[in-house]
Amino acid sequence: MSLQVLKPQEELLRKKCMPLSKKDLKNKVIQKEIDELVNFVYGKNNKGEKRNKNMVMTVGLSANQVGIDKRVSVVDLAIGRKKYSDIHVLINPEIIWKSKTLIERSESCINLPNVWGIVKRSKKVKVKALDRSGNELLLTLVG
Repeated sequence: MSLQVLKPQEELLRKKCMPLSKKDLKNKVIQKEIDELVNFVYGKNNKGEKRNKNMVMTVGLSANQVGIDKRVSVVDLAIGRKKYSDIHVLINPEIIWKSKTLIERSESCINLPNVWGIVKRSKKVKVKALDRSGNELLLTLVG
């Protein structure tokens, strides 16, 4: 399988993707798709000693951005730390709480590569998800 970044007009970017069950996560095809998503983010995260300062860092990707209609996100939780990565797979992620305090940062998206903007996000969120083995996660994330 070769992941293709979707164009902004693609309908899959605007629809709610299919959730995965714990049983689904035992499927080898689904695990291969997750591997490809992780490799995509890790290969494009542009971190470490060989970092190209003229290139942006990829810190997250949802499966639908590259044509997979499943509720899977891959996120580098070492966001802002240019020396290392902390990549996590989140299955069926759901923000269950967010702070009222907002922070603003300049962001872009792989589906709109030449568009940058200031994005307001909650300073702190709690996310409920499954990991790729089907274990339940509850993450409190700041920044």
